[in-house]
Amino acid sequence: MNALPLFDRDGRFERLLGVSRDISERKRFERQLMAANQQLEQLATTDGLTGIWNRRHLETVIQASIERSSRYGEPLSLILCDLDGFKSINDRYGHPVGDQVLIEFCRRIGQTLRRSDGFGRWGGEEFVILLPHSDQQAAAALAEQLRHGVAAAPFPGAGAVTASFGVAQHQAGESEEAWFQRIDQNLYAAKAAGRNRVVAA
Repeated sequence: MNALPLFDRDGRFERLLGVSRDISERKRFERQLMAANQQLEQLATTDGLTGIWNRRHLETVIQASIERSSRYGEPLSLILCDLDGFKSINDRYGHPVGDQVLIEFCRRIGQTLRRSDGFGRWGGEEFVILLPHSDQQAAAALAEQLRHGVAAAPFPGAGAVTASFGVAQHQAGESEEAWFQRIDQNLYAAKAAGRNRVVAA
């Protein structure tokens, strides 16, 4: 509201002349616009099924984390995990149950991670956990804890589910591609050794 004082001929205050505007409509529109922008940002960065980061956002965060780790000399580790025999779960119980297994898997993993850790779906039943300020030993210990948490209790509708984990710490001067190749080899070694295990070379 804008107010203007009015005075008589002798200069004495007479009254206020006020003009008010209702801005509630504008405020409502601003709130709607803010909510729409937040929803767009969420759609651009998260996986539609599980609600965790999608691959595109994960790649951006990993690249920034490598740069930060290199600049400050801080350890940075990555865990690549894959649900064991996931195709057989879909074939045996159907895709709706398979989707619920993925959601429950992400819930179990997510409740163990720190707020500073990154967690995203790399593709299909493959997931990446980014661990800033963590060396390989700490990352391997966490991966073992996560492996146990996945296997500890049956999944609704699917029974026992396990996962395999490959772990590697980023090395100074190492390219992102070379780092991922090492992690992928560790995951493959975990699968080849019988699944439901952690390999950190």
